[in-house]
Amino acid sequence: MKATALAAVLLLIGVGFTRVDTQTAQPPAARPASAEQAVIDRYCATCHNQRTRAGNLALDMLDVTAAGREPQTWEKVVRKVRTGMMPPSGMPRPDRATLDSFAASIETAIDRVAANAPNPGAPSLHRLNRAEYGNAVRDVLDLPIDPAKLLPGDDSSGEGFDNMASTLSVSPALLQAYVTAAARISRLAIGDPTISTELTTYQAPRGMSQATQREGLPLGTRGGILVTHVFPLDAEYEFRVGRAGAGFFGLPAVGVEDDVEITIDGQRVQTVGRTPPRGGIKLKVAAGPHVVGVAVIRKANARGVDDLFAELANTAGVNSLGINGPINATGPGDTPSRRRIFICKPAAAIDEIPCARRILSSLATRATSRCPRLDPRGRRASRRRASPSWETT
Repeated sequence: MKATALAAVLLLIGVGFTRVDTQTAQPPAARPASAEQAVIDRYCATCHNQRTRAGNLALDMLDVTAAGREPQTWEKVVRKVRTGMMPPSGMPRPDRATLDSFAASIETAIDRVAANAPNPGAPSLHRLNRAEYGNAVRDVLDLPIDPAKLLPGDDSSGEGFDNMASTLSVSPALLQAYVTAAARISRLAIGDPTISTELTTYQAPRGMSQATQREGLPLGTRGGILVTHVFPLDAEYEFRVGRAGAGFFGLPAVGVEDDVEITIDGQRVQTVGRTPPRGGIKLKVAAGPHVVGVAVIRKANARGVDDLFAELANTAGVNSLGINGPINATGPGDTPSRRRIFICKPAAAIDEIPCARRILSSLATRATSRCPRLDPRGRRASRRRASPSWETT
């Protein structure tokens, strides 16, 4: 399976047109139009006719039984009647029950046509924001990514939120960013053997104490970094540990001489001394997401002083972790994303096309299940209810 096909699916996830849901309940059957036509002839056509054309409206030339063919005109009539503006004050008018029945009959006729031939209007391009895109990729491909490294920040001018449709526009530059991100993610997901060597650097959280054990890292350590890194191939990777620390009040930093341990999925794989080898430490790692931890091995607290001083004195620790690779790759490996994507494997050449269709169909189904739906009654539905005319699945 080529990465370009998967990239197209990922682009559909991030930037996709709204879907139209044509399933809707059928409105009740319209009442016979004789009573409505009688109301028009007696109370409306006196002013709204071809000769006087009051309000630029001639009802004597319109067929109330076909109100659904000219919904905009009859919508105006319904609004005027519902609000009590027509017939005007001082003119003959029927009782309220007759007017309500008249308006309801016209609405029913319009609803019937709208249900049989939905016209949702022009669906707008509604994309996912950066965080939603990362979640969608994780759900569809079982692949954790950091969207902040692939896409620009979202506009939060919509009352402080970055997930409002009015701010989620798509510019040519942003579309190109989504195309680039989709191509990169697809190659990572399928294990493209042509992936080039890349250095990814993680920084320690600012203000984090280097004197205490950090949650998720082994007991007997202090400070450090804990990250989830996706290794694209079965290969060697260089681990570059950055250490720094300044002493308290200009004194030499406590703990600089302590060793640093590297763990992968909670298991220690390497110990690094005060001066790590030039170019980093090479380790063989299987493809897929792994939890990588780097922490200082705690040998002793600060020379027997109390805990408060130890908290301030132990400032030497790990401030960065660089992972460079893949190097000398041996294969794509078996990862959760590949198991999610390649749901079949062709045994012969004749099975390749059917298998490819099955793979793409499964991916496209999962991707499009996140697209928002548009109310099939379109503009008229948004007038009759306060909620938006679409809802996310």
